[in-house]
Amino acid sequence: MPLTNVFAAALLALLLTQPLQAEGPAQPVEILTPDAPAYGEVLAALQPSVEELLGIPVGMNVRQLKVQGDFSFVSAEVINPDGRAIDFSQIRIADMAASNFDGPSLWAYLKRTDGAWQVLEQDIGPTDAWFAFWPSKHGGSCDIIHIGSEC
Repeated sequence: MPLTNVFAAALLALLLTQPLQAEGPAQPVEILTPDAPAYGEVLAALQPSVEELLGIPVGMNVRQLKVQGDFSFVSAEVINPDGRAIDFSQIRIADMAASNFDGPSLWAYLKRTDGAWQVLEQDIGPTDAWFAFWPSKHGGSCDIIHIGSEC
C-alpha cells in the first residue's frame, strides 16, 4: 500500500474515533428546575417513549434534568403513576429485568429539532454507564453528562 494511502487511512481512523462535538466553546449546561418551561417539555417528550418500552403507564422521579443548547440529559427513577415502585417482573421487559438489570434508574438523551424534543437514547436499569457515550454518538458536548468529562 503506498505511503499516502496508509497516511490517509490512519487520518480517517483518527477522525472517526474523535467525539462528534461542535467546534468552538461549548454552551453552558443548565440544570433545570421543575418551574423551567423546558423541564415539562423534555419530560412530555420522554414519557411516551418510556411507557412504550415498559408497556405500562409510568411516573418519573427526576434526579436531574440538564439542557445544553439543543440537547438534554435526564437522570430519573421510573415509578408507577401513583408513586409506588414498579414490579419489573410483571412488565414487558421482565426477562431482561430478571437477568441484567440494576433497578429503576432511567437515563435519557434528547435533542430539540424544530422546537420539539426527540428521544435519541434511553436506558432503564443499565448495569453500566452506556449513556456516557451518547454525546459522541449523537452530537453535543460530553459536559452535559458530567462537566469536564470526555466521551
